[in-house]
Amino acid sequence: MQAQLTIFSSDKALVEAVASRMIQLIQQAHAEQRQCNIALSGGSTPKRLYEYLRQRAHNNDIPWEHAHFFLGDERYVPNDHPDSNYALAQRYLFDDLLQHKNKVAIEAVATHLSPQQAAQDYSQRLSCLPQKNHLPVFDLILLGIGEDGHTASLFPDTNALKETEHGFVANYVDKLKCWRLSISIPVINQAKQIIILACGASKQTILKQVLDEAKTDPQYPVNHIQAQGQFECFADKEAARLIDGK
Repeated sequence: MQAQLTIFSSDKALVEAVASRMIQLIQQAHAEQRQCNIALSGGSTPKRLYEYLRQRAHNNDIPWEHAHFFLGDERYVPNDHPDSNYALAQRYLFDDLLQHKNKVAIEAVATHLSPQQAAQDYSQRLSCLPQKNHLPVFDLILLGIGEDGHTASLFPDTNALKETEHGFVANYVDKLKCWRLSISIPVINQAKQIIILACGASKQTILKQVLDEAKTDPQYPVNHIQAQGQFECFADKEAARLIDGK
């Protein structure tokens, strides 16, 4: 992973920086009279991001109708399940937004279908985005990073890492004994902007391995990212504590 690293004094400062970037991109899309297509991540940091954006949800300076949100990955559970990334986004941001801005859009994964059918359905919905190499181009993809180097729902030693033709894939994760659904590496790579979010002490070791030591070991799915656009890692002080010179 060769990403530009920015370290923030706290997770609050990190969340505010991500929110500012998102709002800037949405405003730019509004000025250009087009949609801003953003892929969201799951996890605790996005939850704080949603809560922060919710505080600004009704500001007239944010043209939400020009934002089109997708899920970068999803658990194979019902859309109202506590573990659902869609349910998280709905609860902490979009339910409130939809009450006031009925044109805002977030695309749920059809997890009532089989994993393969759900992935195919979502891939088809991604066809509304600008295309390159027959795959969608996002304005921004937000990603997390796991302690095993996974990102989105692309885990070590899983078949989805080999995907080259489809934008969204069903991925069986043997160590979790469950299906996950995820955007594919080629889609991540051709996004205009990618931001990896890393907060907390539990991310120290993996960040050191993929940033400080500049490892390219393919056992870490995050190292499969070869970004064509802007590629950044936003980390708080705790996550970056082991990185040399930081």
